[in-house]
Parts: sequence; structure tokens; C-alpha cells
Amino acid sequence: MQKKKAKIKTEWNLKLLYASLDDPKLERDMRTYERTAVAFRKKWAHRTDYLTDKKALLAALRDYEKASEVLSSPKPWWYTALQFHMNSENKKASALQTKFEERYAKAGNLVRFFSLKLGTITPVKQKEFLAAKELTTYRYMLAREFEVAKHNLSEKEEELMSLLSIPTGSLWIKLTEKEVHKLSIRWKGQDIPIEKAQLIVSEIRNRNERHAFSDEIKKKLMSIADIAASELTALITAHKISDEKRGFTKPFAGTVLGHQNDEAVIEQLVSLVTSHFYISQRFFKLHARLLKQKKLAMIDRVVDIGKISQKFPFEKAVPIVREALASVDSRYGNFLDTYLSNGQIDVYPRKGKHGGAYCWGINAAPTFVLLNHNDTVRSVETLGHEMGHAIHGELSDSQPVMYRDYSTSIAETASTFFESVTIEHLKNMLPEKDRIIMLHKQIANDISTIFLQIACFNFENELHQKIKQEGELSAAAIAALMRKHIGAYAGPAVALTERDGYSFVNWSHLRSMFYVYTYAYGQLVSKSLFARWKKDKSFAEKIKEFLSAGGSDTPEQILKKAGIDVTDPAFFKAGLDEIERSIDELERLTIKRKH
Repeated sequence: MQKKKAKIKTEWNLKLLYASLDDPKLERDMRTYERTAVAFRKKWAHRTDYLTDKKALLAALRDYEKASEVLSSPKPWWYTALQFHMNSENKKASALQTKFEERYAKAGNLVRFFSLKLGTITPVKQKEFLAAKELTTYRYMLAREFEVAKHNLSEKEEELMSLLSIPTGSLWIKLTEKEVHKLSIRWKGQDIPIEKAQLIVSEIRNRNERHAFSDEIKKKLMSIADIAASELTALITAHKISDEKRGFTKPFAGTVLGHQNDEAVIEQLVSLVTSHFYISQRFFKLHARLLKQKKLAMIDRVVDIGKISQKFPFEKAVPIVREALASVDSRYGNFLDTYLSNGQIDVYPRKGKHGGAYCWGINAAPTFVLLNHNDTVRSVETLGHEMGHAIHGELSDSQPVMYRDYSTSIAETASTFFESVTIEHLKNMLPEKDRIIMLHKQIANDISTIFLQIACFNFENELHQKIKQEGELSAAAIAALMRKHIGAYAGPAVALTERDGYSFVNWSHLRSMFYVYTYAYGQLVSKSLFARWKKDKSFAEKIKEFLSAGGSDTPEQILKKAGIDVTDPAFFKAGLDEIERSIDELERLTIKRKH
């Protein structure tokens, strides 16, 4: 008898965490967190023997690991954040989130001494401890602590920085998010939430209608641009102050260190992609010809060259993605089924819901995936992408608690790998004429994920420098700077207007300070992983090892074990060359075929 499939749930079941915002377990868990921090501090704060003695250090690290099982799982705060993302009008969730965030910051400060003291271990002892067999499990953790320690402040300063991150960071971000979520577009008699409007605008085939709809979106973003400009200025100013205190000389250096990447590798990546903007410019020139337009408007960059006849409602997208994931390993398809039956995926857009898509998990709790599915091919790809994050997290849970978290650049590598697998599976299901459209979509995705993100990195870098020099910039000045860098990667085929720089208003990744480079890094690395898996399916075992490594080593070392050397200058260049070959193929199948 065939086993009956579990019913698909399309909204989050946050009861997996707590019964409601009034659940007394929220407070009990918060107090457990605080007691754990107090107990660890009481035992180790006044001891220094672990700074010189291997046996004492091993005992301290074991206690820290045990405490981290609790301290890496801020469930009450996370639950209220998820509730807020479900509905930005939920004032109770917003208020509780802020209160819990402050308490977590205070509790975190109680154990901050441990990392800071580890950073004071002498270079001679550092070398001894890193070589000690007894400390093998903690070797990478210690190496990270010793590296980060070069930029540590005093304990009191670190405590203050942590507490001030709420009024100088998260509260500002929340303000802008609330203002964005209030926006809606009046279109053909309907009020459309701006998050949904941004999803569907590129699907409008009529050029004049598309441009008119896009202009309405820009007007709405411009209406709150002053708020967003003040928010970004506050965030960047706080970032600048922190950098100066910590001794970072480049505005992106702290982010790169935090993501565990080699700064030289990232600078090489940024420089290489920037010097190859002629590839993205070439694509947009071809794209304009295929759309039969002399010049592209900004919104036209993401318009398909044809309409794929099929629609992909969520019920149809699920088996496609399930089969794609299972083609790498059957367990991966099972993860999707589990998430759907448990209510760990919130599928459809609605007013007040957080825009875009993400996968968010913490230690010792179910992971939750947020989508804004709109029945397009892109929605199918997004499900594959976010499940890539989820699979990565599930497999990384096999690591000790201090290594379950991983570098963002590695996270984006995992997600884009599974997105590529999904695209390949989807492409093979389509008729030939649609495959040409899919080839175009794949190239457009590469252009956006690699070239646009590096253009945004360059924008951020210049924005940080200008705010450092001038104190603050107006919304119009920030928009002009954004237009400059979009124009650099898009080239003369795209005609930009004054309004086209206001994407900074709700580009959420700008608030994470240079996060965007991880997309380009992940996309180029995942293209290599995908090419090897496609050629040799037994490479799936290496993929599994990579996904199971968590944060147990640097991204460069984790990838090296899978046979990829990102420190080789030729590596990223090979990925860009592959994109050029794809453009050649698209040109051959479209423009040259017509003559």
C-alpha cells in the first residue's frame, strides 16, 4: 500500500516554538539563558589559569561548549522576530522583540570576558595550544579567537558596543522595515503590497504598463527615502566609529573577517569582477536587442525575453524541487517534505509580511523558510535556493555546537548550488523554445548575482567613504551614487533616470554592511561545484562533506577539501569565462539564428 503524503502547510506553524506571545515558556527560556550566562561567568570570570595551562583551558572550553548549547539558541527573541516578519503591524511582537534583544545583549555581555581573555594569550602559548592534541576539537575555534582578538576592545567597551547596537542598529532597521511594509501600489483597482508589486512588475509583458507600474513603485520608495537615508547614515556612522576603535582601515574589513574569508581573496574577487563589467554590459546590449528596444529602462534588465507558457503554482513547484534535491541525495528531498508537513515554510505574499525570501534557523530549534511565491519560474528557483540553506543547516548540526554556524559566503555557496540543480531539473522539463528563455534567465541570474552585487559592494564602499568625509548624505545624493554604480555594471544599453537610484531604500542587504559580496563568491564557487557534480554524480559525496563541515574551518579550507582553490587567481576568472561562453551560446541561438 502506497504511503499517503502529508498535507502541505503553506503558513508557518510558530507553535513549534511557543503557543503564543503570552506563553509563559518565553519568560522561562529567557531566564534559563540568563542563568546559564551568570553560572559560566561565576565559575570562570575570576580565573586566569586557563590562559597558560592546557588542562585548565580544556576544562574551560568544555564548559563553554556546554553553555553554548543554550547561549546559541535565543528562542524567545527569535520567535518574536518571526512573528514580526509575519506581520509588521504586530506591535506586541515588535515590543517584545526589542525587550528580549536587550536582555540577550546583557546576558551575552556576561560571557564576553571569555573570548576577550582568550585573545590575551601570549603568541608563544597560542602556538603551543594550537598544536596540543588535547585541544584538537577546539583548534579552529581558538585560531579564530586569536585572529579576531587583534581588533578586540576592552570588556567594558565591548559591553557598551553590544548594548548600543540596538538603538544604533536594529531599531533603525525596524523603523525602515515598518515604513516599507506600509506601502502599497494602487493598480487596476487593487491595492498591491509593495513587496508583491516588486515581484510581479517584471512579469508585465506590455512595456508601457511595466514602466508605469515600475514608476509607481519608485514613487512609493521615494516617499520614505529621507527616513532610509537617515537610517543608513546612522548605521554607517556607528560602523565607522566601531571600525576606528577596532583598528580596521577598510570599511569592509570587519565584515570579511566576520565571514571568515581571506581579505586578499575578496579584494581579488571584487577587482576582477569590476574589471569584467564589460561582460554584464555585453549581456544588456544583447538583452535590449532581444527585447527589440534601443535602450533598456532599469526594470527591463530583469524582464524575460519570452513568456514560459507554464505557470508554477506552489503545489506544482514542490515536486519539481523535491526531485531536484533528491537527485543529489534522497535525504535532501525528504527535508523538503518534513518542512512542508511541519509548517516550516511560509509561502505566499500578503500585506505586512516581510518581503523577499530567506531561511533562518538557530541552534536547537526548527528552521523556518520565508517565501513570497508568485507562480513564476523564479519562485521555483527561490524554493530550491532557500532549501539549499536549510539542507546546509540540517547537515551542519552534526558538528559540535561551536561549529554549527558557518560563514555567510559558504552559506551562499550551498544555496546557489541547489538553485543550479533546481534550474537544471526544471530546464529539462521544458520544450525547446522555453529552454532558450531559461538559458537567458540563467545568464541574467549570473549577471545579477555576481556583477550587480559587486556593483553594490562598490557603491557601499564609496558611500561609507563619503559619509566618513562629509558626515551625512541626502537621499538624493545616495540615490545618485547608486545610479553611478548601477550604470557602471549595466553600461550604455540601460538608460537610467533620477528615480532609479532609490533601490537603496529597501535593499535590505545594505544594512548588513558588505554582505553582498558573499552572493558573488557563492555563485562562482557553486558553479564549479555544480559543473563537477553534473559531470560525475559521485561528487555528491564531496558535496555532502562540504555541507556537513559547518564552520569547522575557513571557507577556503573547507572548499579546498572539495577540490576547489579560491586562492588561485585563475579560479574566479574561469567562472566569468563560463558566463561569456553562455552569452555566446545565447547569441548563437537567437540573434545569429535569425540571419
